[in-house]
Amino acid sequence: MKKEMNELQYGILIVDDDADVRQSIILILKAAGFKNLYTAKDGLDALSTLQQKGDEIYVMLLDIRMPNMTGTDLLKHLINTHKHIVGVIIITGHGDPKLAADFYNTGNNRIVTSYFIDKPFRDEVLLDDLNNTIENIVNKRVKNLNRTSKIIFDKIDQINSKLNTIDAYLKKQPGFLAQLGLDLVRAIIIAVAIISILSAGIPEFIQAVAFPDVRQ
Repeated sequence: MKKEMNELQYGILIVDDDADVRQSIILILKAAGFKNLYTAKDGLDALSTLQQKGDEIYVMLLDIRMPNMTGTDLLKHLINTHKHIVGVIIITGHGDPKLAADFYNTGNNRIVTSYFIDKPFRDEVLLDDLNNTIENIVNKRVKNLNRTSKIIFDKIDQINSKLNTIDAYLKKQPGFLAQLGLDLVRAIIIAVAIISILSAGIPEFIQAVAFPDVRQ
């Protein structure tokens, strides 16, 4: 995949307990033009970075065997908690066919298990797999945004439909309600909806309509 300049800005998190490995990968990625690089020494450290950076992280390069929290345990945790779509590439010196198969069978619509790379690896293999993963994650996030937008607009259409029903009812009523009209009622309902979204937080609102199955 030919890289566009903005593709080099997507955040990449390198998770490995070996400082030399982390530094080696950083040098490879920097030489290829990647800029937003983050590192973590184990699963717990990675979890903290993911919580802080949120949707800035598009791909995680993950070792398996690490102290405190292994790569496998981190994946299991993220599957139940992470709110953003992120690609995962395993880079390990302890790979075997069963481990690779288990990895590919893990994941959900947010944690995308992409590639399994054995150490030592060739630079071009890492870069090709990384570029393909970035492209995939970008496409998934765009599709999810479109899906979220459709859900929101569908809900707005449902509200308008109910408001039209209210309008028809008000027109049949004598006195104050008829004079009040639909416009004020509509304004009040929209204002309440906006206040509710702002109170909950826009990211949380989008999360609720797009991924209602995520555990809070």
